[in-house]
Amino acid sequence: FRALQGIGGATVFATSLALYARRRAAETVRTEVEGFSRELDAAAARNRELESFRHLSQVLLSGRPLPELFHEIARLAAELIDAEASGIGLVTEEGRFLRIVAGTGLMAHAVARLTPVDGSLAGWVVGHDRPLITNDMRQDPRNFEFSDTPRALTSAVMTPLRSSGLVIGTVTVMNRRGGQSFRDDDLYLLQALADQAALGLDRANVFEESQRNAVALAEKNRELEH
Repeated sequence: FRALQGIGGATVFATSLALYARRRAAETVRTEVEGFSRELDAAAARNRELESFRHLSQVLLSGRPLPELFHEIARLAAELIDAEASGIGLVTEEGRFLRIVAGTGLMAHAVARLTPVDGSLAGWVVGHDRPLITNDMRQDPRNFEFSDTPRALTSAVMTPLRSSGLVIGTVTVMNRRGGQSFRDDDLYLLQALADQAALGLDRANVFEESQRNAVALAEKNRELEH
């Protein structure tokens, strides 16, 4: 009888050990699958980022007019950061305002409007030549809103836009999709996009200037011929 008890106890122990081993194996597999899934997501994100920068390079070399370039840069900024809205503002009116020259999503309503440099987030970016992240714009004392700014716009990442080394405006994305907060990684990506865009804008400015000079020269030649 005792021998049978010993055999039964050993069987129970072996069964328990086997169940424990299977659970650990299942947990290990689940952990590995989750890790692999995260790696795939990260790889997909990197591919999207590379594709966005590749497309931006193509756009900047396309010779499009500046208004089209600004719109495409804004669109790619939103796509790169996975944001719901984006915009580009350029310093104007002797540095007192920024004119919104491109906007996507809920920022489209602001195109062609003026944002004051004093008392606005964009103005702070221009004045300090520094990027910023704000995940609660309405509680940020630097924030400026138009009377019809959608209430859904709650968070933003902004970075300076430069040309020939000078700050000429800002690139902004708003509201990360899914309601997530913006992170430092988003800021670094937006800075990289703005820096690449600056090189293309310098080239576009030179191209447009050369076109204007060519037209002026042609008109002058026609005047001399007559």
